[in-house]
Amino acid sequence: MRLQLAKEASLYGASQVFVAAVGLVVVAIATRTLAKSEYGEVAIAISVGTLLSIIFGMSLDTSISRYYYDPAWPEGRLYRSVVSGLWRVIAVGALLSGTISAGIAIFISSPRFLVISLLVIIWASSEAFLTPAMTLVRMRRDVGKFVTIFVTSRCVGPIVTVALLLMYSSSVSYVVGLVVGSTTGLMLSRSLAGVNKLNHESNDEIDVRSLLRFSLPLVPSSLAMLVNSNLDRWTLGAIAGLDEVAVYSVSAQLTFAAQLVVSAFALSFGPQSMQLIQSSRDEASVQLSSYLRMYVFWSSVSVVGLTAVCPKLIQVIATDEYTRASRVVGILAISTVLFGITYFTTLGSWKVGHSFDYSVAILIGVCGNAVLNVVLVPRLQAVGASLATLTGTTVTVLISALFSHHRYRYRLGYLRVLLALSFTCLSVWFLSLESIVGFSNESDAIGRLVVLIVFSLITTLVLYAPEWFTKIARSNRS
Repeated sequence: MRLQLAKEASLYGASQVFVAAVGLVVVAIATRTLAKSEYGEVAIAISVGTLLSIIFGMSLDTSISRYYYDPAWPEGRLYRSVVSGLWRVIAVGALLSGTISAGIAIFISSPRFLVISLLVIIWASSEAFLTPAMTLVRMRRDVGKFVTIFVTSRCVGPIVTVALLLMYSSSVSYVVGLVVGSTTGLMLSRSLAGVNKLNHESNDEIDVRSLLRFSLPLVPSSLAMLVNSNLDRWTLGAIAGLDEVAVYSVSAQLTFAAQLVVSAFALSFGPQSMQLIQSSRDEASVQLSSYLRMYVFWSSVSVVGLTAVCPKLIQVIATDEYTRASRVVGILAISTVLFGITYFTTLGSWKVGHSFDYSVAILIGVCGNAVLNVVLVPRLQAVGASLATLTGTTVTVLISALFSHHRYRYRLGYLRVLLALSFTCLSVWFLSLESIVGFSNESDAIGRLVVLIVFSLITTLVLYAPEWFTKIARSNRS
């Protein structure tokens, strides 16, 4: 089972690597063709579009994950119920947000604002329909089709974006690329997922309300999670200006290594975790603990490795104006890894159907993030914003673990995980010291490589040595 997870994660990861490489090309071109203020404008537009897609989607894709293996919900009935709910919400939401955007555009006399707003609404609507279709394919564990949809939707858009940026050098060009990529992925997903066949073959009664009873409590968590990841940009924009938002956005883009590990693992782990929570507590605990250690090891190595090469990477893909981003990348990468742990810390709550626990945990984390942003951004700017995000994510993980432990306890070996993550933070801090930042000479590069190797060895011992010693003791007795 663990080998199957690793195989699927590697396939998902390969697609993520390819898409991330395409994304870095877009960043390299966008930072050279757009003014920093325009790039900051793009970052704000993307965050608003993501917010709308969450509202339009109503977290109904999570219902597919949760009930896919439930005999009471045949595949056709489940998907048709989700789509029926989406049409009702998006019809109202798109009309309302479009009307508001038009009113604001007239008030500020900005046709460009109206164009960007309408494009963002179209993009958000496409994403809201695309996500459930991709979730359906993923729950079938049809990795090939999922990767095809994902790569197409995430690469067609950047290709269009690059072409338009080279011709027009406008933030509108960037948003047009997002729309093209999302709509292309939506059309492809409907074909590969066999949506039309499901709609015609399934005669089961549509039941949107039952799905909403599970998904709606998760909407606050999705919104709060978006706020938690974008509050730093909003605070930076208000206090430090769009130039600082641009630096921070490039830093976030450079956390791709950690994001790849987290997303690839989550895509493959999701279906297996929903199956595991149907088994006995002891059996599930053994498997989940093994998966957690595997996740922490590879994600931590990716964070430290990324931090080691970050200064050189910034020199390659961006201009000298973005050098300060190297201070932020490691912190944001750790936040990404910590967020991935919530896939484990929420399983107890999901087991008993208390999905709102996660929303409460995220809301509390966001409150801490907001307070620290106000305190730290005026003094530390982008670094302060990243530290606030890290703190908010840490609070979310801890509280979700407490809730889940109270609802239904799984033994996951958190002590070893905590030690490994603590050493990760120490390594990132060391690699960010002034004396070794920048790949200024050969000895600096060798030093970074040594840090990565030592870190990997110590993390391996922390996570796996107890099992090794136990096996050795048993073999000696026999």
